[in-house]
Amino acid sequence: MRSRSTTLGALLLCLLLAALDQTAVATALPTISAEMGTSAALTWVMSVYLLTATVSTPVWGKLSDLHGRRPLLQAAVIVFVAGSLWAGFASDIAGLVAARALQGVGGGGMVVLVFAAVADLVSPRERGRFVGLFGAAFGLASVLGPVVGGALTQAASWRWIFYLNIPLGLLALLTITLVLRLPRPTGAGRVDWLGALLLVVAVGGVMLGLLSADPASGSPTVSTITLIGVGLLSTVAFLRIERRSVEPLLPLRVVNHPVVRVTASLGLIVGLVTLGTIVYAPAYLQGVLGATPAASGVQLLPFVGGVLIASVLVGRLISRTGTYRAYPIVGTITATLGLLVLSRLGVDTPYARAAVGLTLVGAGLGAIIPVLTVAAQSAVAPRDIGVVTSTASLARSLGSTFGATAFGLVWGLALTGAPNTSPGDLPSAESLASATQATFLAAALVMAGAVVLSLRLPTVHLRATSAAAVDSAT
Repeated sequence: MRSRSTTLGALLLCLLLAALDQTAVATALPTISAEMGTSAALTWVMSVYLLTATVSTPVWGKLSDLHGRRPLLQAAVIVFVAGSLWAGFASDIAGLVAARALQGVGGGGMVVLVFAAVADLVSPRERGRFVGLFGAAFGLASVLGPVVGGALTQAASWRWIFYLNIPLGLLALLTITLVLRLPRPTGAGRVDWLGALLLVVAVGGVMLGLLSADPASGSPTVSTITLIGVGLLSTVAFLRIERRSVEPLLPLRVVNHPVVRVTASLGLIVGLVTLGTIVYAPAYLQGVLGATPAASGVQLLPFVGGVLIASVLVGRLISRTGTYRAYPIVGTITATLGLLVLSRLGVDTPYARAAVGLTLVGAGLGAIIPVLTVAAQSAVAPRDIGVVTSTASLARSLGSTFGATAFGLVWGLALTGAPNTSPGDLPSAESLASATQATFLAAALVMAGAVVLSLRLPTVHLRATSAAAVDSAT
């Protein structure tokens, strides 16, 4: 029991490091810009981590199914630590962006392999408790990342955001090496590298296109259309290759499974709504209610608390009852109601009403998050755990990226069409409130679609034995 607790602690540390590094750099960007004397490509310091983390997850997942979770997780931690060391000592913006790209490759592997390793260690029925806890910790770390990054930048240097990863990453690596024991794959196979390349181009093209979009312009640029077009064409080519491949990167038998289809779709919506909430709720709190950036972070705590409490509670209920179907239904309805509350925020609305809406959205999302992983992993054979876990992670990442563009477009159009707004003027509180209402109404409509999806989620029996136990028994 102590060995498993130590192992789960090391896995949790890997997850926290990856989650914090996704967002911790945000508050340090002005300092980095001033120190390096340039703002060129500065946004890529943030974006490239998300990009490489997303495109690499399917490859990590498939490799772990073929060669085992433990060596791949060790490799991911080493890549992440190497990227952190490079970023800490980077002397120019190009080197920092390249280091962040390497970090993202390692961080993406750490996230997907941690959840896959949990699936190997604990039974599906018991898994809900740990997935809920790990999911809540991941969400909290993502939201607190800018706070941690700001504190380290102010107290020491922005470089310590990366330096701190080195001893913590090595500690996690040492623990994994000494105590992590997972079943080894019984079969051999070859990675579909052509499929992997096409998937990277497909996902990368769509993400780059969305990240390059300018929501304020109201119309897509040539580069945006070109990149998304390349991504879509590569997607078609990838699907054709996968149908013929002996060892496909994303087996269609997995992707087409009814449970996987529904959970991946729900995951995309969860990523989309989460991003919209943590970006546009603070914009309202600061621009309309007059909160400082630090105060708006504190005022976002009802959302964070809702996610944490609901994730842990639902995870425990899944472990206790062995069923999960009701929770995403309740969660999507709760989140929809919360988004409708946020869509009614105005100039004179008290913060208490915003807090109610944020709590409902957080609690609703928190009730969905543990189910997505547990249901998808329980629907497939142990040999496909890595693939299905990476599929879930890929869906949420794409949802976040799409949300940044889609909600940004709604926000920009609402600001442009708001009354008392003239070109070149700073947005008034009335126009910001109008943009907030339009953005969260759009999010509510999307989440209402998630209610329909959740009703289509089949129930899979959650067995009481882990993959490791099954492996040892055979």
